[in-house]
Amino acid sequence: MAGMDWFRWHHGSVNDPKFQLVAKRAGASVAEVVAVWACLLETASSADARGNVGSPDFEATDCAMGLDDGKAGAIYAAMMARNLVSEDGDVVRWSSRQPKREREDGAAPPDRAFRGRGGALQPNEATNNQQKPIATKHNQTPPRSAKKSPEESREEKRREIQGESAGERGRDGPPPMPPDGGPPPFPPEFQKFIATERPELDAKAVFQNFAEHYAPAQRTAAHWRKWVRREMAPPGQPRDSPSTPSVADPDSRASVEARAVALGLGRWQEAAEQWSVFKARVLQAAQGVEA
Repeated sequence: MAGMDWFRWHHGSVNDPKFQLVAKRAGASVAEVVAVWACLLETASSADARGNVGSPDFEATDCAMGLDDGKAGAIYAAMMARNLVSEDGDVVRWSSRQPKREREDGAAPPDRAFRGRGGALQPNEATNNQQKPIATKHNQTPPRSAKKSPEESREEKRREIQGESAGERGRDGPPPMPPDGGPPPFPPEFQKFIATERPELDAKAVFQNFAEHYAPAQRTAAHWRKWVRREMAPPGQPRDSPSTPSVADPDSRASVEARAVALGLGRWQEAAEQWSVFKARVLQAAQGVEA
């Protein structure tokens, strides 16, 4: 988990007009849409990369929520179309609606300010008739050092376990672009990760495909790790990473497109259809054939 066992649920969520549109498009009730949305938020909150739902198990969601088969997948596809969830599984506006700290504006709640003064009124505050002393360098209370939230502490510990140096911790954002418009630079931390995680891959070729797929602002370390772990091994060569399976990921683009071709649906047309919609359509077609 990401270090937090709760998430914020904002007032008015159940009456959000977007859920009515999603329900209409998916052929579901608003209650079913809200139930699936709550499942997605809980999954995103408990994920290692907090805010990302990964590859949802729609069959399990249908069973848990008492939905008809395929209903959760249809609702998810409609949510993707309404830009509630991104193509990569990120819950849109997660960081702004689920901030790490209690307050982002820097103001302490009244009870915290009260505790900061020792939890009781000072003698000079007992009545309004006494004059408050003038603050001097001798009676000023030194500021308390800011404490890290539990989530930040766990994230720092996770990075230390994975061997990331202090200089690399500031590289969650995309690497800088070359000034002359040449090929994007291959960050050292990206090279280190693929050499450790997937040494059997051609690192430069994998990064070139990664750079062509993602816009510069989206070439983050989190996306790079996900891309490398899902990359298929070269033909005839097993995957060397002990932490990943030796078979192709059934949710990868290559596997889904291969199934689509076998079913006569053709390959994904990126310009005409979102990946999540295409994937849900292939899954539905495959389930129909198996039935």
